[in-house]
Amino acid sequence: RSVAFVGMALSGDLTLVGRDLIRLLLGPGWERAGHIFTLFGPGIGVMILYQIHGWINLSLGRADRWFRWGLFEAAVTVLLLVMALHWGPEGIAIAWTASYFILIAPSFWYAGKPIDFGFTPVLATTWKYLVASLVAGSATAAIVRVSLPTVLASSASGALVRMVTTSVVFLILYLTVVIVLYRGYEPLLQFRGLLREMLPSGLSSKPAADVAAK
Repeated sequence: RSVAFVGMALSGDLTLVGRDLIRLLLGPGWERAGHIFTLFGPGIGVMILYQIHGWINLSLGRADRWFRWGLFEAAVTVLLLVMALHWGPEGIAIAWTASYFILIAPSFWYAGKPIDFGFTPVLATTWKYLVASLVAGSATAAIVRVSLPTVLASSASGALVRMVTTSVVFLILYLTVVIVLYRGYEPLLQFRGLLREMLPSGLSSKPAADVAAK
């Protein structure tokens, strides 16, 4: 749940600010690169969540299954990329994003097969974050389109303003939708508890279990 919480937020935000981010980092003349970057954005959250299937294989002591799945993953990804070559860099970006959406369900099914753990429990735990990202992203795009004209992005300072404003609006809407879907602050408290556990020993005053219980 915590991985999905962060991953879907990153996915939605980077999709929205991709053009401005590339403009800020690389300067003018990289507009097409910014457009391509936004096509990678929707797959970032799913990619982060997808990596968890490796944790399952390792925790079961089945590195052999992880290796076999890696070969299958490589074959599917290469096939998609070859099929997308006709559409150039944009097609490659879309194929990369699509590969994770295609592979995530079977990857969890295969990794969890020895213990009868499939993709259904993963989907049941994470789908609300995907919905929150889609809703918040769509609303943010509409708001930014009206309030911040594209001409602002023609300069580095304008791109920075658009990027910061877009990110703040998206984050507020994303957290709001998450709270509404979960009817409370449980996901936020759980994530805060996880951050406390990640702090060096002695810096965290309360264990995650205490925070989640509240």
